[in-house]
Amino acid sequence: MAEENKNLDVQPDILQSIVDSESNKSNSENILDIAPDIDSSLLQGLEPQKNIQLILFKSIFMFLLVFAFLSFLFFQSQLNPKFNFLTSSFHLPNATENLKATNEDVINIQTDLNFYRLLQISSYLNELSFFGDAYIQNFEIFNSQTSTESDKKLASENLKSLRDSIYSPYEKVSKLVVQPFYIPVIDPELMSSGQSVQEFDSRLTNKFNEAAASVNGEMEAKIYGQSQKLIASTNLRNLITSTDFAALSDKDLYIHLKAINSVIVNDLSLIQDIKDARVKWSDIMNEIDLRTVEVDSNYSDNYYDLRGGIRYTSYDFDKVANRISIVGEVMRYDTTNFTMIANLIDAFNKSDIFEGAEMKSFSKSGSLDDGYRSNVRLNLGLTKLNYVGNTN
Repeated sequence: MAEENKNLDVQPDILQSIVDSESNKSNSENILDIAPDIDSSLLQGLEPQKNIQLILFKSIFMFLLVFAFLSFLFFQSQLNPKFNFLTSSFHLPNATENLKATNEDVINIQTDLNFYRLLQISSYLNELSFFGDAYIQNFEIFNSQTSTESDKKLASENLKSLRDSIYSPYEKVSKLVVQPFYIPVIDPELMSSGQSVQEFDSRLTNKFNEAAASVNGEMEAKIYGQSQKLIASTNLRNLITSTDFAALSDKDLYIHLKAINSVIVNDLSLIQDIKDARVKWSDIMNEIDLRTVEVDSNYSDNYYDLRGGIRYTSYDFDKVANRISIVGEVMRYDTTNFTMIANLIDAFNKSDIFEGAEMKSFSKSGSLDDGYRSNVRLNLGLTKLNYVGNTN
């Protein structure tokens, strides 16, 4: 036990000796020796080894970078008006400006085509109206109740020849109206189809106005004005393109020509409008006689004083109300005055020309020897005269 304590007493002395030994060493001492000097002259003439792939990659990258920048400038100069100075500085063409100029040329050329095409259509429509007016007249003569047999025979022959005369201008118009009046344009300001159509119509209207203003004659100016009205006439195109001319009967052609006259404006169509608005008194009077004969078989034999019957004394036509008033007298020896008047009203209401026939008051006076007399005042409405029939 004493020996172990002795060993423990020695150990601190040894440790202290080691610490003192290390602390007494010079601070300048190093574990390694001083680094040797390098002779830099030995490095002269030596270059790093070149990597061809790296050089190629750098070259391609720089080329692509420059190309991208130049491409950006080029496309901006072509598509963006703000960069026009780039192309103008080098006297290079500008795609946007060229596109606008091309569109302008296209619109102007199409406007000229539309202008002369409408003049052609207007000319053929005048020819169509001329022969169509003659056809309408002959058709009405053939189907009129007041026409003589000789007049109807001549009208029937005219209808056949007039059909051929109408067919020629009709076919020419049908070929012209189906051709396009509008074509697509690639213009930033006219990308919408509606704007393109408006632009074509506006240019065409201006061209007709300029043409009308440049002529001195009233007739020439009228032609331009009538042709200009065809610009917005889509109904005419629909009428022409949706109709098979060869399949039309005489009545159908008559109705078709009337429809065409209603959508075009020229001197002949205006004349036809006046004719249509005119009251055809001959047909009206003939219809009155026919309906009266249905009720009074002796109406046209002038036997009124001997046998009685119906007699008219006056007619009054109200064009505003489109009605006609008939004043007359009914005489019967068998006291059936009211029955005859009622039958007469029914006969007029069955007519294609009259409608709404009425008589508001009745009166009767007389004797069996002298006959019973009743005053008649009929009010009749007039329908639009419908001509029916076919010469085929």
